Amino acid sequence: MIGYSIFDLVEITEAELQGAGEPCIIEQLLIDSRKLTFPQSTLFVALKSSSRDGHQFISQLYEQGVRNFMVTDFPSWEAYPLATFLKVKDSLEALQAIAAYHREKFSYPVIGITGSNGKTIVKEWIHYLLQGVKHSVRSPRSFNSQLGVPLSVWQMNDQYDLAIFEAGISKLGEMKRLERIIQPTLGLITNIGDAHAEGFSSIEQKLNEKLGLFDQVKGLIYCSDQDLVSQAVAMKFNSTSTRLYDWGRRDSCFVQLLQVNTENGNTTCLVRTQNKEYRFSIPYVDAMALENAMHAFTCAAALGLEGLILEQFESLPPLQMRLEVKKGINGCLIVNDAYNADLTGLISALDFMGLQSASMDRVVILSDVSGVSSHAEQAYAQIASHLRLHDINKLFAVGKQFSEYRHFFSEIKEAYFFDRTDELTHALRKSHFTKELILIKGQRSFEFEQLMKFFELQTHQTRLEVDLAAISHNLRQYKSGLPPETQLMVMVKAFSYGAGSFEIAHLLQFHGVQQMAVAYVDEGVELRKMSIHMPIMVMNTDAKSFLQALDYNLEPELYSLDIIEKLHQFLDEQGVRFFPVHIKLDTGMHRLGLNEEDVTVFIERYASSSRFRIKTVFTHLVAAENPQHDGFTKM
Repeated sequence: MIGYSIFDLVEITEAELQGAGEPCIIEQLLIDSRKLTFPQSTLFVALKSSSRDGHQFISQLYEQGVRNFMVTDFPSWEAYPLATFLKVKDSLEALQAIAAYHREKFSYPVIGITGSNGKTIVKEWIHYLLQGVKHSVRSPRSFNSQLGVPLSVWQMNDQYDLAIFEAGISKLGEMKRLERIIQPTLGLITNIGDAHAEGFSSIEQKLNEKLGLFDQVKGLIYCSDQDLVSQAVAMKFNSTSTRLYDWGRRDSCFVQLLQVNTENGNTTCLVRTQNKEYRFSIPYVDAMALENAMHAFTCAAALGLEGLILEQFESLPPLQMRLEVKKGINGCLIVNDAYNADLTGLISALDFMGLQSASMDRVVILSDVSGVSSHAEQAYAQIASHLRLHDINKLFAVGKQFSEYRHFFSEIKEAYFFDRTDELTHALRKSHFTKELILIKGQRSFEFEQLMKFFELQTHQTRLEVDLAAISHNLRQYKSGLPPETQLMVMVKAFSYGAGSFEIAHLLQFHGVQQMAVAYVDEGVELRKMSIHMPIMVMNTDAKSFLQALDYNLEPELYSLDIIEKLHQFLDEQGVRFFPVHIKLDTGMHRLGLNEEDVTVFIERYASSSRFRIKTVFTHLVAAENPQHDGFTKM
């Protein structure tokens, strides 16, 4: 980890310095007060937005040991006598300046990826394919915004020999700022379409803005079969020294796609590059997966590594919440694409859906699509046409645009329209779905992931009458018997055992309990939605709920080598470091927990990994109620 002194950061950001804090080296940049890990070496960047002001969390973080803050307004000095404040004109611009300075410390190749669709999965597939020959750092998940890119670049250090960062924009002028941060040496543009098009006057304008990421690259990867992209690239790079690594069907391509065969759920590609032919297979059959795989192969070929990665294509992993097929209630199959909803992605998802079981009726649950405000009527007419083409039997549509253009969907047997997602969830009944193929596709702002909870809902039958005043009294009694440095974790699983999670959780938070624990991730999500900001441990976490645990800052209990391996792999795929976890040991109860042999394996495999931060180690005491075994219990 490379660190910087406060005086380094003052010089980089041209900040005004105030405070008498102890000198330290800053190794962590924090923008979310809930994700504090190492307070002593953290700089909290107080960002302002239309909905939230980061300055309001300074007091909370100061109490947790943070001593260094970047602000746009100096707080009252008397309240923070041990703190150091860096005052800047714009916190986001200062954060970007720090990341750009940090980027210049490294000379290994940096791949910059942009485009309308496929940025994240192409990034993940390049990382996956090259992991045997390159140690790469990459954007966590889809961190591609003005805020996400600097946090991604901050991860760079001397342990890596390749970086892969994605960049997304929504209006003019944004890409130039990202280019200064990423400073890519090799560029890749996936495609151009309607996604995030509202901020541009035309698709050509958006394309040229995206190509601004590649002003200084030594090489550029693109598909020359895409006419708009090919024309714009030719115009921009015609008189430059940038090498063009295009792929497509033409003989002149750097990578020529010679043949494509689809069979038994796999696609096999025959390609030619530099007078050599290669064959590889991917475990997908949709057109978008083929395009993404070809981008990844061409990237490997541009690096001279294409011959070393062919076997890895056979096991290319899906991206969570991107066209996953899951078993649902009442014999249904669920195609989960609850991540974004632009026109191009919807068409691709419908094509993917068409490749699934032909005997099942087809249902689509869809939010308003993005990037079509300038031609909404035409876009929704096109959506209706594609739904009819794919024989969709039921449509559940959410959003004001769908309501406005509902007349286009009159030919669908059953079509239901809702303004908000919560209206849809209240209307749904499990009896509505029996042996159907259901596509769930929505913009992230519509929170369609809660629909997946509807299909896999955990229920709890335990109920209990409670007295909040009695709980407060009991809590004070327990705390009075504890040393001041001992923290308290309170179980609120089964939605506070049926007692009402809202009332119980807020009561515990008000009384200063340090942590809570729940049984399942869905319980933790509900607590977060009710403004519970304290740490929450989840006792039963499985691979299906990892993404929600990450999104809502929930801390899983790890009780077996299998779940540890799956979580470690997930965090690696997401590019997440220092994720808080709790390790359960089995000391005789023989229910859940690592035994002695498991602990040895855990230490050998994961002790040096930066993916986990172990917050607690705990066990159930097998004989705590038996005085005869107190010696064993205390040991």
